[in-house]
Amino acid sequence: MNVDDIMVEIGAPITVAEFSDNLRGAKAGDVREFEVTYPEDFQDKRAGRQDVAYAVTIKGIKKRPCRS
Repeated sequence: MNVDDIMVEIGAPITVAEFSDNLRGAKAGDVREFEVTYPEDFQDKRAGRQDVAYAVTIKGIKKRPCRS
């Protein structure tokens, strides 16, 4: 499967921990390759109990405004 142009919030509760771990510290233009092992009870049943390899190209970095 090929997915283009998604936004991932590093450290968000809905972001798979392996994504946060592998993307933390990335800069625009970086390419990161990693695998994610999804648990059997993962919310998207298509991914449950599977190892999925990702090749990610960082297109840009955005910062969430500080909440007061």
